[in-house]
Amino acid sequence: NVIRRALDPERLRPVQHHLVTEGDSVRLELAHLDIDLERFLRLAERDDDESRRAAARLYHGDAFSDEPYADWARHVREEALLLRALID
Repeated sequence: NVIRRALDPERLRPVQHHLVTEGDSVRLELAHLDIDLERFLRLAERDDDESRRAAARLYHGDAFSDEPYADWARHVREEALLLRALID
């Protein structure tokens, strides 16, 4: 319930829109979420100036900076840093 309220504070969407429960399982419906890191990666990889400028505006620091030693975050953080360097 806390996650649902965080994702849809005005409760405009159906209950299962962002967070789907199936029996004992809970999953995020990623197609219904706007993830800024994914948007940055898509825009930064495009080959046009407008997309790259939009990507640069999205970059507000290293990805998962609050998890500096997490192995699962290292690859994404390095990819984002590389793309950020390329669009500068």
